[in-house]
Amino acid sequence: MGVFLTLSVFGIFGGGKILCDRGSQSQIGIIRVLNIQDSIPSQIPLLDPFLDYFAPRQKIKRAVLIRNDSSVVRLPYVRNLDFKEYVDLPLIATGNYDSCGQTLTLEDKEGIEFFNSE
Repeated sequence: MGVFLTLSVFGIFGGGKILCDRGSQSQIGIIRVLNIQDSIPSQIPLLDPFLDYFAPRQKIKRAVLIRNDSSVVRLPYVRNLDFKEYVDLPLIATGNYDSCGQTLTLEDKEGIEFFNSE
């Protein structure tokens, strides 16, 4: 009974994400902006279904970081950061890494630096 209760609390309140969060990490790669559309996340995720019903969220193009081993890390939308200016350039991106969703969330422009391999 206790195991079931613990697992349900983790599932309901997102406790399972604790195992995915890898903290602040730096990844090296090239940024690409894809044609597929992503929704801009709201400030209150719990209300997303209700807010979408009344006012659908704005759509943006998805940005990804392609690492040297050809694996892909998603770069979620960050306010005041346009990934288009960094397309096809070797970069070091630093942010909070979620290994389950393969996402690297940058805080702002300070999280991107040009990478010179020489």
